[in-house]
Amino acid sequence: MWKTAFIWIALLFLICAQTAEAGWVIDEKSSDSFGNQSFSSTFIQDSIIRFDKPTSINIINLNQKIITLIFAQHRAYWKGTAEDLSKSTTRMAEEQMTKLLAYAPEQKIQAIKHALEQLKKNQTKPDSLKLFPQVVVKKTNHSETIIGYPAVEYEIIIDSVIKQKVWVTSKIKPYSKSDIQRIMAFNKAMSPFAIENSLNRNKAYMKLLMEGFILKSVNYSSDGNKLVTRVTSIRKMNIPEAIFQIPPGYVQSSLENIMMLDMKNNILDPKNIAPDNGISNDGLPALPHKNNDIHQNLY
Repeated sequence: MWKTAFIWIALLFLICAQTAEAGWVIDEKSSDSFGNQSFSSTFIQDSIIRFDKPTSINIINLNQKIITLIFAQHRAYWKGTAEDLSKSTTRMAEEQMTKLLAYAPEQKIQAIKHALEQLKKNQTKPDSLKLFPQVVVKKTNHSETIIGYPAVEYEIIIDSVIKQKVWVTSKIKPYSKSDIQRIMAFNKAMSPFAIENSLNRNKAYMKLLMEGFILKSVNYSSDGNKLVTRVTSIRKMNIPEAIFQIPPGYVQSSLENIMMLDMKNNILDPKNIAPDNGISNDGLPALPHKNNDIHQNLY
């Protein structure tokens, strides 16, 4: 009898191991109307998300509700909640604007004072008193095939103005519904007045996110600029745990200290930014690339 039970347990273990969810790796390219380009990669697995850009690495653990910012240039990191990050960045902005007042020319002083007052007001204003714009999601008659997936175009209209267009596919869903909800909560905590929070209150927009995945977006700004972001590749694979961990030897630091180091070393100068080639020379693990794919076709 115990032998039969052991066999069944072993079979169940094998079945669970084989059906375990793999992670996702998403590469994107963005370009604006002035010819500027940027590249980013997103790693998703077990409700942990890592966002990679040339100047930053952000890791969000949705289970623990913790954000980790990794600064490879300084071999340092910051760790905290979304609320902690919002408070730190707001405090830094207030300090910078206060310093600017001491050196600003006369014609700029009133504008800086107004921005400082608005920043403080936004932080103290209850959510129930905030006015959010009207959002309309409109499906168009256009569609596009993007990296092999059919995608339907939607217009996102805010206060009667087209602010965004998105191309959504229902063939792939790298984010679970619960993860999407928790990501929205993070966005709201970090940037209470960002446009995303108005979109989050729209049922039609949330339905797009819940039932599909945005492969391309076009964001229009009031100054006439247009930012186009497009997924260049998406693949399902087992991602090493080290990708979501703080590299050995990195020290915890405050955002204020990191900012001072950036200003001192001019770390954001484009000539000081090298694109990632998967080679780890800064303590970070090598990133998985396409030759590690376990699923090339997701249909």
